[in-house]
Formats: sequence, C-alpha cells, structure tokens
Amino acid sequence: MKLIKVLIVLFILIISVCGCENKADAPDNIVDDVVLQNDYLEDIDEQSIPVDDKKENLDEDSISTTNNNQESEELEDQKDIQNTTTNIEKSTHTFAGDKTYTSYSIDLKDDPYGYLSMNVIDDYVYIARDNYDDKMVQIYGIDVTDLENNPLKKIYEGNGEKNYSTGYTGCFYKSKDNEVVCNLQQQLIYIDPVSHEVIRSEDIESDIIDYRLSHDGKTESYTKDNYNIYINSKKLGEKLIEEGDYIDETIGAGCGYYVYIPQSPRWSTDDNYMAYLIGEYESSSGPTIIDSKGNTLLNCNLEICNLCWLSDNQLMIENFFGGPYLAIIDIDKYNYWYLVKEQDMSFEYTYNPDTHTLSIFKDKPYNHLRIFDTNNLNKYLEVPIDKEIYNGQYIFPIKDKIYIINYRDDKLNIDIYPFEGEEKIFEPEIHNCSDIEYKQEN
Repeated sequence: MKLIKVLIVLFILIISVCGCENKADAPDNIVDDVVLQNDYLEDIDEQSIPVDDKKENLDEDSISTTNNNQESEELEDQKDIQNTTTNIEKSTHTFAGDKTYTSYSIDLKDDPYGYLSMNVIDDYVYIARDNYDDKMVQIYGIDVTDLENNPLKKIYEGNGEKNYSTGYTGCFYKSKDNEVVCNLQQQLIYIDPVSHEVIRSEDIESDIIDYRLSHDGKTESYTKDNYNIYINSKKLGEKLIEEGDYIDETIGAGCGYYVYIPQSPRWSTDDNYMAYLIGEYESSSGPTIIDSKGNTLLNCNLEICNLCWLSDNQLMIENFFGGPYLAIIDIDKYNYWYLVKEQDMSFEYTYNPDTHTLSIFKDKPYNHLRIFDTNNLNKYLEVPIDKEIYNGQYIFPIKDKIYIINYRDDKLNIDIYPFEGEEKIFEPEIHNCSDIEYKQEN
C-alpha cells in the first residue's frame, strides 16, 4: 500500500514539472497578454463597482448595476470603448501657403449614439450622447491635449428613457462647489473634475421641463403645468413667473398645441438675474429678464432662438430664423449691440464659460474664427481656418491651441489649429434697450 502511495506522489510531481516546463516554453507575448488582460479586467472591475458602494447618500436607482448579467454587459461595453480608442488616425494638413493644422479621427465602430452636447472644463472635454432606440444616455470625457495617450473615458451610462418624455438637452457647467454638473433635464449628474468619476446623482420631478439650477445651488427654475414657468427656493418657495397659453384646435384628427410657452430659463453667472424666452406656434420671442426674486426688469420683443449669460450682467441672444443675428444685452447699462448681423448669413459659434471665450465662425471674406475674450468684447483675434464649420461642431480654445470637434459617420473628429491670428478692434453700434422693449398695444 505504501508503495502505491509513493508511486502516486511521484506521478503527480512529474506532471507538475512537465506543466511548468510547457509554461516556460510558451512565447513571452502570450504570457504578457494574459497578465495584461488580467490587469485590465481588474481595472474594469473597479470601475464597475456600483457608485452606491463608493459614496454614501447616492440614490439607489441611479447608476448601480442590478444583476450579474448587467455587470457582464457593462464589462463588455467598457472593453469596446477601450478598443475604439486605439483606432486613432492622425494627419497633418497645410493651407494658405505655410499654415498647418493637425487632425485626429477616432473610429467608434458603427456607433449608434448621437452627440447632444459638449463643453470643456479645466482643459477636459465632456460629451453627452444618447441612443434614441435603446433609450440610453452616456457621458464621456477626453483629454484633447494628449489624444494619443488619453483615450475616451466612459464616465456614466444610464437609462435615459425618462428624459425623452419632455425632450432631452445635455448641458455641462461647473458649480460653485467646483463640481462638474451634467444636466440631463430629469437628472443631474455630479462629476469629480480631477478623477472624472461620478460623485452622485439627483433625480428631478418627472413633470418638470427645462430644469435649471442656479450656480449656488439655492434656486431652481423650470416649466410645468401647461408650460408655466416657475422659480423655487427655500427662501421664496415656489413662485409662478409667467403662465403659458394653451389653445385647442382641430387639425386633421384633432390635437391641442401651445401658442405661448415661457421656456429656456437661464441664470446669470452671479445668480442675480434669470432670462427666458417665449415659444410661439412657429417662432419664439423675448428675452424676458427678471431678478432673483421674480421681478421683471426687461421684457423684449425680439425674434430669438437661444440665449446664455456671458457674465453677471451680459446676456447673449441668438436668432437663426429670417434675419440671423448674435447680440449682447447689458442689463446693468440697459443697452444692447450686435456681434453678428443679418448680412452675415453664415455663422456658427461656441461659448465656453470656463475659459471665458466666445468663438464665432464666419465664411466672409474667407473661412475664419473670431475669438473674443468675454471679459473684454472690444477686441477679438481673427484666426484663419481651412474649411467651413457646419452645425454641430464645437470650437474650444485651450491653452495655445484651438480644438474644433465634431461627430460624423461614426467618428469623432478633432482638428487642432495653433492659437494664432490677427488682433482686431471691435466697435459695435450701441442701442438703448427701450428700442426692443415689448410695448403693449392699447
């Protein structure tokens, strides 16, 4: 019996030695690949830990996974994103004689998502995307200053179905607590600006539309109840600012539609003012500017499509119907002026509050950018570029470069131009706001 046991032990030892020799004879790259793959999966596992386990006080239904199958799917998604970033094509172009720029193209491999919003905060670009068919929302980040070493990072993925009931617009900004906030309309996602990871999320009531939180986080603005616009704070409570007007009409099979919709509330950078516009049946008008207590300061009757605050007191308004323009209203000085007027029919722009830059593309007399420092709108830098900019492109001056980013044909395209050009003086004609105030007919 003892002899049999000894033979068995010797047999096991021989098999073990042979196995080690086979492993030692394996090509180095196979062993390395196994190690790298294990390290990579460990990194992914850390990223897949539910946010509830990392941070306290996070809503249970926000981001955390629910079952093993879902966790496995998220692992695969993370791997897919990691792989897509290896497909980066780089090229250099020459134009206008001796001027050059560099292009990067990131192939996203039959990507079903569309891009909703981009912004740069602390030299880092945040991207909101959605998949209408699957009702999913994603947030990505990318360090465009080091594209070859810093690929796309998936920051957040969640069910965006509730955002579709009222329309979805992504918006990134930095709060006064130094957090990056992504407003998904029915949900706020708070992101750490250093690690670029989700800190927490907050749900918004489902019947609220076009939600905006003041920069200090103390006052909300939104529309609800047949598109009535409100502000709400602990100090004031909920206050109705203006009512929408709903008219029932028989069109075809019959439907109702709004002809007077207060919408698009936007807070000034110091939270002392809020501006909004009025959506009408086939156009929109405004803006109306109120103070933080809800008192009306200015009620304008301009055709207007978009608005945003450049500073504590300067509101930029845009129109692209009929006669396109880009204008500034200074509420403290009670005046306004145009940055772009009707005869300049082709223009696109990007405003970046983090860098205080306003970049306007114009195609006359040639393709160029006018880059304003919003702290001083009396001058701009005129920068020539090689091609036209179309709707959906974002222009971000970062440090000594200008990044023009767009998404087309399943590719994220980034053109990088030197931040060089000719400085020019801007002397607009100043108008009094009484010229554009709404005057009620007798």
